[in-house]
Amino acid sequence: MIHYSVLGIMLRKKCPLRCAHCITDSSPGAEGELDESFVFSLLEEAVGYTPVISFTGGEAFVDPEKLTRCVAKAKSLGLKATAVTGCGWVRSEKQAFEVVEKVHAAGLDRLCISWDRYHAVFKNEWKLKAVARTASRLGLPLVIRSVISPNKLEPDIPELGEIAYRLEKIPLIKLGRAELLPEEDFFWTDSPPSGTCGVVLAPVVEYDGRVFACCGPSHFAPRHSPLFLGDAKKRALGEILKEGREDPILETIALAGSYGLYKILKDYFPAVSVPERKRYSSICDICLDILKDEELIAKLRSFFSSLEGKALLTAMRMMRKYQDKRKAQEKDGEESCCATPRTRREVVYGRS
Repeated sequence: MIHYSVLGIMLRKKCPLRCAHCITDSSPGAEGELDESFVFSLLEEAVGYTPVISFTGGEAFVDPEKLTRCVAKAKSLGLKATAVTGCGWVRSEKQAFEVVEKVHAAGLDRLCISWDRYHAVFKNEWKLKAVARTASRLGLPLVIRSVISPNKLEPDIPELGEIAYRLEKIPLIKLGRAELLPEEDFFWTDSPPSGTCGVVLAPVVEYDGRVFACCGPSHFAPRHSPLFLGDAKKRALGEILKEGREDPILETIALAGSYGLYKILKDYFPAVSVPERKRYSSICDICLDILKDEELIAKLRSFFSSLEGKALLTAMRMMRKYQDKRKAQEKDGEESCCATPRTRREVVYGRS
């Protein structure tokens, strides 16, 4: 069974920036947003399914008053609250402080800034610094999330002095507006890439109420795909999340990556045609290719309903439990003998 780490709620599609790599195709002219009362009902239904809510966009801070009330509602329900921003809304350092201070006072637990070479073209470095300084002054944990490419493995983060933050690096994915970017910007492989997928543990409710298994890539999945969890405007969110949490296909992606699905199909169903590309830009390619094919989905469902499929899933769970235990021990050892680093680099989307 999947244990969700966070539920994303895309408050709106609109964003002051139009980044060249945007997977949600957000922009200043993008339309669509969730009604505040509907967001409140989503939060109420999310209790028991996720410990954290991440308010995203578009740009979550386009309407700071609405964001503040949504954060306060999440906190009143015992949920932790985070928010993601591209800082395009900032007009002055004073205004940045007043806005973030108000959201923080409502209970915001963490702030995530999206910043990379694609954000940098807007010459908004001073805005990032203003928001980062505000987070530091308030004691608000800060994450800077950057998309990287083979020709830019280290993001150009402005010098922030003694401001503490965690750096998350995400390989560029060839989806959304990024489809138009140069080929050399992607991590190409000649065979299906391996690597587990942590973002399948982070479903998202989009600006129109559709619920997807992850933030971004699964947006491109058809409605018959397991990656499309449902429509929260037509069904209860709790019911949707429960079904996704119990889906063995999604759990396999979390435990063994989309490559795990590929191997199951190749090994147990040699007669079926599994999609093959000449090259792959990310683990998302094979995931979307397989899970848009209704025949392959049916084959996977039949496998996981068999004794052999159930045994394999149990074995993967045990292996993950062992790996998590080892990682926890290694982390404890590092923290006991070393000073805490100012930044920690972490790959969010898997790479081989």
